[in-house]
Amino acid sequence: MDGTYRTPAGAAAVAEAQGTTFDLLLGRRTYDLWAGFWPKAPSSPIADGLNAATKYVATRRPESLEWVRSATSARTSWKVFAASSRTMAPT
Repeated sequence: MDGTYRTPAGAAAVAEAQGTTFDLLLGRRTYDLWAGFWPKAPSSPIADGLNAATKYVATRRPESLEWVRSATSARTSWKVFAASSRTMAPT
């Protein structure tokens, strides 16, 4: 990766392609890694977007989700997601 996304033009291209507001679906390991960094990161379009996003986390330990706007869903919701993601996968 050439780092283009780190320039103002690159950030604008990412925002145009992906939008400026979004939600995230994270596994527990990714959540733990990101939650240790992004809430303390200096303000930037990426940091601000990640911190503002609702983070849906696949976890058995929902009581330990401390990053702002983090949530988990009932186990049955994850089963529905897993089934639907298999049908939406690119071929």
